[in-house]
Amino acid sequence: MQVSIIITTYNAENFIVSTLNSVASQTYKNYEVILIDDGSTDNTKEIIKNFIKKYDHNNKFKLFCEKHIGRANSLNLGIKKANYDWIAILDADDLWNKYKLEIQLKYLKELNLNFLSTKSITFTSDGEVNTSNRPSIRKNGLFTEITMDKLLRRSLINHSSVVFRKELAKYDTSRSSQIDLELWLRLLEEGIKMYRLNIELVYKRFHNDQHFERNNRKRYIFNSYKLKMQYAIRNRKFSSAFFLFLKIPYYFIPPKYAYMILNFFNSTERY
Repeated sequence: MQVSIIITTYNAENFIVSTLNSVASQTYKNYEVILIDDGSTDNTKEIIKNFIKKYDHNNKFKLFCEKHIGRANSLNLGIKKANYDWIAILDADDLWNKYKLEIQLKYLKELNLNFLSTKSITFTSDGEVNTSNRPSIRKNGLFTEITMDKLLRRSLINHSSVVFRKELAKYDTSRSSQIDLELWLRLLEEGIKMYRLNIELVYKRFHNDQHFERNNRKRYIFNSYKLKMQYAIRNRKFSSAFFLFLKIPYYFIPPKYAYMILNFFNSTERY
């Protein structure tokens, strides 16, 4: 299986090298990397060019520089330029376990799936993670089928964990936020079977420059809530709509404590 890895960047100079290193260290080597820089005003482009010049001896990494066209347009452009039938998404500030593609593609092929995400671990910018340990694989509860009810109630899909067929990968360019969640809900509405591999193969970084942390956090949360409610009502998921209504107080918890709650539930998840 050949995989096109899509990474979009915008002012990612602080994290992009560690992200690219986590790709270059993958044990699975049958991939290409499509990097779309969305008009960065810092040194992101120069850092990527230096990385490619120094480490990319097999011409796997390709950088395309654009004006500021937005995240959804950048992702769609990267997918359009992809040469392979499978798309893997990696956000510019996240990391992959070095066995991520090897393990994930093994199950995609064996089970003939069209969409597979994985579990993830969250960490902060000043934290350290070891991306080289081979994860243990349990026999029970290895997979979770992602239904619309489950996705409406919990954030089950980390954007950086997804591998799916190229024909499924089309982001809504009319949206400025929640573009990944909208795509997952739309695919489920269309009847696409989606699964999560319950092995922690992605490391999601929380930092102060993220959309979630900035001044528009309330708008971001409102857009997420509105999107979920629209899909819940349109698809007659009334119990999930009621659950979302009861969850409103959670959205007013300060980010620091919201992350603690998120990590607690991730560590105690049973399905």
